[in-house]
Amino acid sequence: MSSLDNYVIITSKRFLEKINNYLEFKRNFYNIPKRNIITVEEIEKSNYYKMIKDEDLIDTVIEEYKKVIDTTNLNPIQIHGKSKFMYKMAEAIKAKIIDLSSNIKISYLLIIGDSGIVPPYCYYWKGADSSGYETTITYFSDQIYGDLDFEDSHIEVAVFRIAVVSNFTFTEVLDKILGYEKYVHDYINNENKNSDKFNWIKRICLFPDTTNGNDFLNAINKIKTYLENIEDISERLMISQEDSQENTIEKFNRGSVFWIYFGRGDHSGWNAVNGINNTMIKNLENNKMLPIVISNGSSTCSVQYERRKIFGQQLLNKKNGGSVFTIGPSYIMDLDISTKVVMQFLKEIFENKRITNF
Repeated sequence: MSSLDNYVIITSKRFLEKINNYLEFKRNFYNIPKRNIITVEEIEKSNYYKMIKDEDLIDTVIEEYKKVIDTTNLNPIQIHGKSKFMYKMAEAIKAKIIDLSSNIKISYLLIIGDSGIVPPYCYYWKGADSSGYETTITYFSDQIYGDLDFEDSHIEVAVFRIAVVSNFTFTEVLDKILGYEKYVHDYINNENKNSDKFNWIKRICLFPDTTNGNDFLNAINKIKTYLENIEDISERLMISQEDSQENTIEKFNRGSVFWIYFGRGDHSGWNAVNGINNTMIKNLENNKMLPIVISNGSSTCSVQYERRKIFGQQLLNKKNGGSVFTIGPSYIMDLDISTKVVMQFLKEIFENKRITNF
């Protein structure tokens, strides 16, 4: 049996029963040690949290955390207290991950719970810019939990988040993922891979936003050129700005293994003329033909904000449709870097045949 000793889950104890039910399926294929499931409740009681002193907290970072929390029905004192708690918890989680990595090699970190349950990490840097002026940089990202040394800015651990609040939503998401994985295992083990029911697994949809020029189209074309040499993919469907939103939805509902979007976006969806957004997700009826969505639209995957309906998570939450997984930046990223990230992601899947790891 294969091992996933390098697979770590950070979550709340409220989700443990549902997680263990899901892992019973995963343990048919992998060995996932129970020690690798860590709850925020046990971290809060540990020295990782207790050793962080209030006087060592940076005021700028405390103020940044106030921007991501749900302030509904909270007075200023409560908001300040919750902000400090999230700050300290994020530092404690980071310390726990670094400590754990000294004993086992961690390659995958899955966070289960929204940012009010498992806080995001706030990056902070203060110093002189290239012109010699003092500047401060702050931003939120789960990926910083995967930077184990802070020395080279490289992410050593792949970090993912299922940003759910309740067990009800979490159960629906897990049932959806489980159904997808069973379907993919059926495809892998089926001798008749040319069956019509598997056509969607060989299809990729590419969606460039050409509203303000061809930069996004050029990036998509680089990816399309790479995919033309992948035998497993028989159809590379380009979404045109001339398509209506109804046509975009229809193509989504046909099913595909990937949707790749490059363009403008915000937390509620794709801002291309015919893009999909939160208000349209209800029309997605692709059932178990679930794509991995690569959404290179700024903030379309900014799940760091508590209780906000983020497009990437809403695709995952959609019952009987939507996506099985969404990857994308939580803030604006350089287009060349985004293209390189997507290319590397695809190469790891198609050249190393690791698609069942996602």
